[in-house]
Parts: sequence; structure tokens; C-alpha cells
Amino acid sequence: STWRCKQPSENNIKRAVVTPNAPDAMGGGPTPEWTPPPPAKLRAAPRQEALWAPSSNQVWRHSCCSRAALEDALGADDVTAIEADVVFSPARGAAVMAHPPRTDSDLTFVDFLDRCCAHPAATPKHLKLDFKEPRVVRECLRACAAAAPRLRHAGAALWLNADVLPGSRTRR
Repeated sequence: STWRCKQPSENNIKRAVVTPNAPDAMGGGPTPEWTPPPPAKLRAAPRQEALWAPSSNQVWRHSCCSRAALEDALGADDVTAIEADVVFSPARGAAVMAHPPRTDSDLTFVDFLDRCCAHPAATPKHLKLDFKEPRVVRECLRACAAAAPRLRHAGAALWLNADVLPGSRTRR
């Protein structure tokens, strides 16, 4: 599904900046620094001007958890951001793009990231990853850190969301 931001605000932006020589969120070792591209680069083309920050011009494609859905989103000229869910696949022993209760997909996390990094920077697609299980977070954050230069080159911002800790209103 595709949806547009209606009333953007600073409150609905979440940026992750991983600092060098600091342990990652899961207690692992240092990860490379990744920062968003400078605003001047985003203003190079009128279509990109307001897309880094929340904007009424941002057009999202939700639940790109299969190869077909991802390719459709990457090929859609009006789509500026892609959202997908990440779960652990017992069958593959790795992170895949799927929304619970599904636990498998034709699209692994690594394939998803590689395909998004290969997308031309002339039509950048920002990414929002929704982690659904704690055991995939470390593996995926390391892959994101390694892919940071390619994401930057593709003009992609990366939003991270982790629905992995139980809260007071946990669904059972």
C-alpha cells in the first residue's frame, strides 16, 4: 500500500547516528559512523528538495516484504520512501523481510538492502525498517553500517524502528 505524510513534524523523525568506537545497541563492538548526506546534495534536484525531512511531499510504500513488492516500489516514480518489516526465518537461519505472523519470504534482509543500495540516486528511495524480533537487530545493524556508503551514494535516508521489547500493552 502507498500512503502520504499528511502533517509532518520534527516529532516523527527518528535518526540513528552510530558513533565510532561505541558499542552497538546489542552490546557488540564498534560500528562505523553513518550520517545523513548534507542538505546541499539533496537540493541538487527539485524533486529531492524537501524529502530528507518530514514533508507532505513524502510518499511511502508500506510493507515491501517480497521481491515483487520491493521492485514495484523501486520502480514507482512517485514513491520516495519504502517501509518493510524484518523477522527471523528459522527456515533460512537469517533475517528476512516479512510481517508477523509470517516467518519466511522470498526476500532476505541482505538482498533487500543490496537492491535498495543499487537503486539509482537520481530517484532516491528512503528506507524505514521495522524490526519485529530482537535476534535480527544486531545482524541487520551491522549490515546497515557496512552498507552506509552505498546508501549515502544512493541518496537514501534510513529510519529504524524496533518493536522488539514487550511494553505495558504487549499483544499476546
